[in-house]
Amino acid sequence: MDLEALLGVAMRRWYVFVAGLALTAYLVASVPNWVSVTYSVNGAVLLIGPSVEEVFDPETGESSLEEVNPLLRLGGALGQIAETLALQLQSERVRSSFWEQGLDPEYFVGADARSPTIQLYVENDDPDVTRDTMEALMRWMEDELAIQQAGFGVDETQIVSLRRVSFDNQVGEGLTAQRRAMVLILGSGGLLTLMVAVAVDGIFVRRKIRRDGIDPRQRGDREVVVTTREPAAVSRPPSDRQLEPAPEPSSSVDNGSASAPRGERWKR
Repeated sequence: MDLEALLGVAMRRWYVFVAGLALTAYLVASVPNWVSVTYSVNGAVLLIGPSVEEVFDPETGESSLEEVNPLLRLGGALGQIAETLALQLQSERVRSSFWEQGLDPEYFVGADARSPTIQLYVENDDPDVTRDTMEALMRWMEDELAIQQAGFGVDETQIVSLRRVSFDNQVGEGLTAQRRAMVLILGSGGLLTLMVAVAVDGIFVRRKIRRDGIDPRQRGDREVVVTTREPAAVSRPPSDRQLEPAPEPSSSVDNGSASAPRGERWKR
């Protein structure tokens, strides 16, 4: 169905569109009543390597510690450590512990082995729970990183630290759920209204054609009358050779004329 046909349906069945769009608008306006407002907070942490490096002097054969900029050395094993912490946060054991503390266990953790950054996202219908969950995630990673390094007996000069690079103290309203519901209702309502209008128009058009023989979808100065023609009868072509009766011989025969031979009574 092209655009011109859809416009024709809209003009003939405008009341269907008005009713459907009004119902859709009412449902969209009522979304805040049955979809609760959620609150969200974002956070990110950065793993930083040691600020000193052991340098070996081949001339003296001794090693010394030199200060380095840790921000210039963010690759290597730091990305793998960040990914390990992210996997631990996503485990069922850690999520269950958050649930037992009254926090939101449905948080999001994102990390890549090529980057020492860990991204966090929390969304909940309670702003206090949202903020407390983000704070607990940050604190858990700091404690877990210290416990793992202490277990391996890492020297103090080689300690990997964790720094908070982003933490929204102010919890914002996350209207994601409401917006998704509004978009879904708008799309479904518009499509359903169009389908109902096309179906109603088809019913009325077929009824008018059967009753009056007129198709209202045709445009012009006059309406087009729909007529049906009977199929033409198929005639067989005459045979190439058909026998025809010869004319009867005359009863009076002229003098001197002979009657037609017996075999010439019928001719082809």
